[in-house]
Amino acid sequence: MKEKINQQSETVFLSLPTLIHVSDILKGKTLEQLARKYKVIVLNPLFNQADAAKNNFPTSNHIVYEQLPLEHGQFWYVANEYFRNPFIREYDDWLITQEWGYRKIRRFKLLIFLGSFLPKSFPNTRFFTFLEKLLISPSNKFKQLVNIHKPKLLITATPGYSYASFDAEMIIFAKKLGIKSVAIDSSFDNPYSQSKFSRETDYISVWSDRMKKDYVDFHHYTPEQVRVSGCLKFDHYFNDRLEKKVKNRELFLKSKGFDPTKKTIVCATPTPGNYPDRKEFMTMLLSARDNGALAGRPNILVRLHPLDVWEPYKSFTDIPGVHIERAGKQYLDDKETKNSKIIMEENDLVNLTEILMYGDAFINFVSTMILEAALFNLPSVCVGFPERQGKHSEFELIKDIVAMADEKVTKNLDELIVILNKFLTTPQSNDDMERDQKTVKEFIQFTDGLSWKRTVENIDAIMKTL
Repeated sequence: MKEKINQQSETVFLSLPTLIHVSDILKGKTLEQLARKYKVIVLNPLFNQADAAKNNFPTSNHIVYEQLPLEHGQFWYVANEYFRNPFIREYDDWLITQEWGYRKIRRFKLLIFLGSFLPKSFPNTRFFTFLEKLLISPSNKFKQLVNIHKPKLLITATPGYSYASFDAEMIIFAKKLGIKSVAIDSSFDNPYSQSKFSRETDYISVWSDRMKKDYVDFHHYTPEQVRVSGCLKFDHYFNDRLEKKVKNRELFLKSKGFDPTKKTIVCATPTPGNYPDRKEFMTMLLSARDNGALAGRPNILVRLHPLDVWEPYKSFTDIPGVHIERAGKQYLDDKETKNSKIIMEENDLVNLTEILMYGDAFINFVSTMILEAALFNLPSVCVGFPERQGKHSEFELIKDIVAMADEKVTKNLDELIVILNKFLTTPQSNDDMERDQKTVKEFIQFTDGLSWKRTVENIDAIMKTL
């Protein structure tokens, strides 16, 4: 990148807790733009300066990669599972809280029962953040970096959610030392799925006006603290096409070993924790195709979720007309964890754009991919079986997306096959496309590939107040 920075520029810390956020922020344009204006110290638990160079992360005289261990890992686990989840009750009316927060975590049922006697208004997330600030002290390494670089702002991916304990630690360290913070890469459903685990950054950047309303209404943020910037991880969808990085349909399908004269079903796998029966589902889907139940014996492309593992799919890899792939380059061991094990390089991001461009029918498991399918007018259907999976479509926010997108949630394999065959044999109508556009406008909002630019402009505005 070009060096056009003021040598007297101010310093910001950038916390990247997981590989998903590495892909969103380091592999997009956000970091390079930040480094044109500020000295950026990238804090993370996974890689150092040498690792960054090895993995082709952005490099500059104004970017420094610092690997910090998670100092208080057990503390964050206890804080989230033994205190925040059972004793914060203001979200008890939400189905997602009942299903994921209580029924799914039965080993804490005594604490959850005791918490049911507490009022909904207190204790809340701010109270627990206050306690965490009292109990946790910044590590010596963090204090040393602060003394050396004197950062004006901590930029995090999230407000310290349960899947991002490193962010939680950095936020509390920053609060202890009087450093302001802003979160820039939360997912659209986090105001609901992560409602109890916010450490309340001073500011937060969000995808859309709809998402801003969720943070203001439910999470103790004021309208002034919430900046609408767009979705960083979606920028490449627009830029890949604008910059002509994508292959044509025939070349793409041939690169997967497919017959380009056939239609293609894309299946985006779920996280292991949400859908353990992934091998059984694949067996049923491929049996339906081989038995002639799917029109035209379509190609089937299976893309693993970044948290998913290879084991359930390895017996299907040599089947003609079936292609199974990871979402990106494997960086960590192939084990079932709550964090991503892959990094998406530029070619992986372009590959995902091509998958959504050239798929003819899309299977998802009630995930953000509903929105991505809508971006590409790709006909999409949700797997809602067994029954526990179907409940996901009734969760807060998700039910609104399912309704607006007219997403069909299937109760069994027969229903899934009927809808897939409709997609394979019937072109999208104008009404279908208008519905997709309405869904995108409501939940994604920006479709110009410039979320990175607005995010940095919002950071600039914050820096001017410090």
